[in-house]
Amino acid sequence: MSQDRSRRAFTRRRWARRWLSWRRALVGLLVLGLLGLATYAVWFSAWLRAEQVTVTGADQLSVSEVERVAAVPLDEPLARVDLGAISTRVQSLAIVKEVDVVRGWPHTVEITVVERQLFFCNCFTYCFIPTNDFNKVYSGIHLRHVNG
Repeated sequence: MSQDRSRRAFTRRRWARRWLSWRRALVGLLVLGLLGLATYAVWFSAWLRAEQVTVTGADQLSVSEVERVAAVPLDEPLARVDLGAISTRVQSLAIVKEVDVVRGWPHTVEITVVERQLFFCNCFTYCFIPTNDFNKVYSGIHLRHVNG
């Protein structure tokens, strides 16, 4: 009888060790699977894609003009949208002093614009804005630097 008990205890311990090995392997596979799914969801799937663009801070520029210049690729995964390129394109507008482009998870690209202030605008030929660059063009109007 004590031999049966010790045999059963030995068998239980052996199965427990085997199950521990299998459990570690299953947990490892589960973690790898979840990491793979998360990578797919963020970088390749349409679940987290750019669907809209929000523009704030545009007073002198129209929101549609900023969106057109930004050329945000909609229906592309949000993690793969090149925020630096969008920022550079919006910064190329003469009236834009600073721009900040961020991802608004799960479906938005947020563009915040800080505009230069116009000092004087002559409706015939020139608009004067404070800038260090001469001869910038804003909406087809020739801009000149004003020291002041």
